[in-house]
Amino acid sequence: MAVMTFAAIDIGSYEVSMKIFEMSKRIGFRELNDVRYSLEIGKGVYSDGKIDSEMLNVLCEVLNDFKRLMQDFGVEEYRACGTSAFRELVNPLLIIEQIYQRTGMKIEILSSAEQHFLGYKSIAAIEKRSEEHTSELQSPMFI
Repeated sequence: MAVMTFAAIDIGSYEVSMKIFEMSKRIGFRELNDVRYSLEIGKGVYSDGKIDSEMLNVLCEVLNDFKRLMQDFGVEEYRACGTSAFRELVNPLLIIEQIYQRTGMKIEILSSAEQHFLGYKSIAAIEKRSEEHTSELQSPMFI
């Protein structure tokens, strides 16, 4: 049975987060770790369209910490996404390149529609898992 370990990284306006999942055809996906770091990227971006150098330094440190954690968990693949703060940047390609040079991580900027779609998709997956768990508890073995 093939099991894959995957990390999802969200670089939001006020928080950088990473969830690590174990995925397989038999069990679906199982969350192994959830790490969050408060970082007010949006503070400067929404006022002047820029991330100052100190904020970029901290963001790269956080991403490098995430990278080490991914190695510890044996993560095979990841997806790192920037959301509205990245969409509002005056120079998003320059910032993404600087992040790549300093961390080796490729950042994808999600459109608003993509961001909402992925949010709805994750809610649907959580509800499906919850329904499956509820139906298991209602089986004759648990009653």
